[in-house]
Amino acid sequence: MAVKDLIYDNNSISWVHRGKKITRKLSDIFFASDEPSGIYAECGKNFIQTAIYEFSNEGTILFAHDRMLGTATWLHNGCTIKIQNASLTEVKSCFDHKLILAIDKVKEKLIGISLDGSILFETPPPAGYSFYRLSETEGLPSIVCEGGEDEDKYGRCQWHFVVNPVTGGLKRGTFSY
Repeated sequence: MAVKDLIYDNNSISWVHRGKKITRKLSDIFFASDEPSGIYAECGKNFIQTAIYEFSNEGTILFAHDRMLGTATWLHNGCTIKIQNASLTEVKSCFDHKLILAIDKVKEKLIGISLDGSILFETPPPAGYSFYRLSETEGLPSIVCEGGEDEDKYGRCQWHFVVNPVTGGLKRGTFSY
């Protein structure tokens, strides 16, 4: 069941689910949306994302990534899983694929983490490319990479690479706009 009346300001986000108003306090909220998986919020000063939160419609934090603290936390089988690594520039939940993805800027690797917190794979960028951001394309986890020789007519060279959630293999997909 979808939520109603999603509103947010700088310090709180609220919505109504099954007739109950739910409010969560956060700092520096600049974007929030009602997604199929729940409520998504981005926080940071001057519209620079430093933290993301995903809530269930009932208000439980399902996933959080704080870039400033270098932490990512999520729920798995009733337990909170936490990783701390300051070199993780971006972390994304891919719960439909039983996976957490992270970009490690020091190792220059895409890290695949199982929901129980164990490392599944570490994948380097494709030859001639560098990792840019985590994404999704056609319902599959992807990583946007910059580079390569193929550019569109505007000189852009950012491509989605679909991530195999088991092996970490990357397959070049479509342009990322």
